Amino acid sequence: MSAGAASAGGPPAPWWVERLVDGAPDAARRLAVLGGAARPVGPPGRREGRRAAVLVCLSPGGGDAPAADGAVAAGGPGGADALPGDVLLLERAAGLRAHAGQPALPGGAVDAGDADEVAAALREAREETGLDVAGVQVLGRMPVLRVPPEGFAVTPVLAWEPVPSPVAPGAAEEVARVLRAPLAELVDPARRVVVTWERPAAPGRGRLRGEGPGFEVGGLLVWGFTAALLAALLDAAGLSRPWDGARRVAAPPPPPSRPRTEVPA
Repeated sequence: MSAGAASAGGPPAPWWVERLVDGAPDAARRLAVLGGAARPVGPPGRREGRRAAVLVCLSPGGGDAPAADGAVAAGGPGGADALPGDVLLLERAAGLRAHAGQPALPGGAVDAGDADEVAAALREAREETGLDVAGVQVLGRMPVLRVPPEGFAVTPVLAWEPVPSPVAPGAAEEVARVLRAPLAELVDPARRVVVTWERPAAPGRGRLRGEGPGFEVGGLLVWGFTAALLAALLDAAGLSRPWDGARRVAAPPPPPSRPRTEVPA
């Protein structure tokens, strides 16, 4: 995991954030093995290889006060069952051309004015959610992942916001909802599902079908690249809890009206 280009000052990140950062290289390898989240599908499109970034912004959530003796650093009180903290997510607007109504991490394509992927992730998070990026500590970036079907070259950027700032949709035509998803819910086996999906293949080649991890959190079904990335990070950090993978749900159909978008889910 490479170091970020920008960082705000502040206290050290807690034990569970350190685990997620330390496990990020293994998470990237897990995603490469899964293939579905990291390998192009179908013929190259006009966005093939375009640089993009997403922000995995972690914050204390309901409380993350470390013990005075530092015992929390060994694994946290109660382990994953009492895992504190949350991650910033959003739900895309129903009117977008691609990934309409889908869950996502804040992020988007790298613009000409962005210094690098870290700058792009922070800019997009500020625009989409109102996140106060001045209070965000960038902890590092993961290797580039290819995200089908467009083939964006996406760099996940891990960050820590020690004092959570108010967040809300930045533009109603792009973002329907913003939420801070508790990590305790993401690792709860009762909220884990296998999401099945299908989409059109190249013209005349039928449909593509697949499945991947999913989470039911905050009234939102998190699936696709976002769920695959979060699942890989939690697994690699040793924060996930055992679950049987028995619950299967179909990905929701796309809304009927989808005029425009630039960003992968």
